[in-house]
Amino acid sequence: MISSNTNNVTNITYISLVIATAALVLAYSLNGLWFYAALIVPLGLFWLAGIWRNKQEVNLAGLLVFVGLAAYGAQVQAAALWLLAAIVFSLIAWDLGEFRYHMTQVDASDNSEQLQAAHLKRLGMTSMVGLLAGSVALGLQITLTFGWAVLLGLLMAVSLNRLIRLVRRGQK
Repeated sequence: MISSNTNNVTNITYISLVIATAALVLAYSLNGLWFYAALIVPLGLFWLAGIWRNKQEVNLAGLLVFVGLAAYGAQVQAAALWLLAAIVFSLIAWDLGEFRYHMTQVDASDNSEQLQAAHLKRLGMTSMVGLLAGSVALGLQITLTFGWAVLLGLLMAVSLNRLIRLVRRGQK
């Protein structure tokens, strides 16, 4: 059963999924791909029903389908800013769907509201940084050789590894 403590999470999850669906529909519609735009709405509704029924498998499948549709949209030159918004809001919906599921699997505790608030704060900051960085990246065009691309990829992997270690150390 969903507790009242997860109402905010549930509402934000649904709103994020509606925004993700609308952004994908808009990206495809602006490119004249009406068939795909029409197909996205029932997929979004199916994902929404899966989250409502607390089905983790549907939640993951919804994320994969929406990210795949955004990737295909980039391939066919759909509106990139709307695709970026669709991906970010899909990730928010997926993350909160998972969080909501896990909150229903544990006993209600005194700190569940604090846990929810902290999760929403971190997710909000991460999402804003993702939208901002993605928007900036859409405006930049940099030509790299393969060697530089590999070097930057390795640098990102090492940096991400260090960040994960720092976060884990801070949680202990």
